[in-house]
Formats: sequence, structure tokens, C-alpha cells
Amino acid sequence: MPKTIRLSDIDWDTSSECGSYSKSPSAKSLGLPSEVEIVVNKRWNPTEEAAAYLSDNYGYCVNGCQWEEIKK
Repeated sequence: MPKTIRLSDIDWDTSSECGSYSKSPSAKSLGLPSEVEIVVNKRWNPTEEAAAYLSDNYGYCVNGCQWEEIKK
């Protein structure tokens, strides 16, 4: 059964090492979210997979984030 996870307090790495800018713009100026809700399968492990999910879907590395399962 799928579950809904809220990823919040996302710390985006917008430095030139990870992104394509010579000066690090803010996550807000790039339109990157501070919170995302996703539906995942029961075996999805946010501790191990949240940063990879965000990076794959938004194109920037993530230094870290908080997560919680949303009970519906």
C-alpha cells in the first residue's frame, strides 16, 4: 500500500560544484521548494532515498531535509 511522505526544511546545495552557476543563487530564486509531498511504496526509505529523490527531480544536490509520514 502506498504512503505519503512530506519532505521539509530542504537544504538545497546550489553551489557551483553541484549546480551550473559560478555564484551560488538562493534556492528560492531558483524556484526550488522548501517542502514536497510524495507518494511512495511502503518499502521506500526516506532516510536513504529522500535526498536522491529530490536531486533527481529538481536537478540540485541536497545537503539534508526532514521527513514525516502523513497519515490519511
